Parts: sequence; C-alpha cells; structure tokens
Amino acid sequence: MRRYFVSLGVGLLILSSAYFLVMPYVRNPEIQCLPYYTFRTVLRITGTLLLSIGTGLAFGILPVTNKYANATIVPFFDVLQSIPILGYFPPQSELGIELSAILLLYTSMMWAIFLNRPKGLPIMKKHNKLAQV
Repeated sequence: MRRYFVSLGVGLLILSSAYFLVMPYVRNPEIQCLPYYTFRTVLRITGTLLLSIGTGLAFGILPVTNKYANATIVPFFDVLQSIPILGYFPPQSELGIELSAILLLYTSMMWAIFLNRPKGLPIMKKHNKLAQV
C-alpha cells in the first residue's frame, strides 16, 4: 500500500512540475484547465470503478446462489444493457453529460464483472469440495 501512495505522489509531482514548466509558453486558455479536467476524469473513473465492483460482485453472486434471483436479475441487466445511455440522461447540460459518462462507465464495468463472476463461483465450489476430501 505504501508503494502505491509513493507512486501516486511521484506521478502527481511530475504532472504538477510539467504543468508549471509548460504553462508560461502556452497561449491557449483551455489548456490551463487541463489539470482540472484530468482530475475530474480520474475521480469519475475511480468512483465508478468502486461502485461497479461492489454492485457487480453482489449481483454476480446472488444469481448463482438463488434461482429466483437468477430468473429476475439476469434478464433485468440484459434489458438495462441494451438501452442507449443517452436515453437516460439527454446531453442538454453539463450534468447530463457527466451522468451519461458515469452511467456508460458503470454499465460497461459492472457488466463485465456481473457476467464473469457467476462463471467462476461454481468452479470454486467444486474445488473447495475436492479440497475437503
């Protein structure tokens, strides 16, 4: 964990030093907002990843252990995946664009976790039974 924070600190130090070295020579005012946009993107991806891991694991294990949940949750997520993202939040404002991006990231990450987790769970149960013998 310590190595992670050291790497994060070194990366932020490199980014901030590059920012202060380059900015005096740049004339485009939009580039000055680049660190802010980068921070927003990293924050959006990190929050969405944590949320999708939590819900993906919970909703991935539930259909394997419960037959009623398997009959209801899997078709629900199948329909949810097929609806276009812009149908939920039309891009008329900055909030709509942000929510569309977050939902797009969430559904793609959670869908991969949701579909891959039930495949591994029965295999793990079988290996645990073999290990107990």
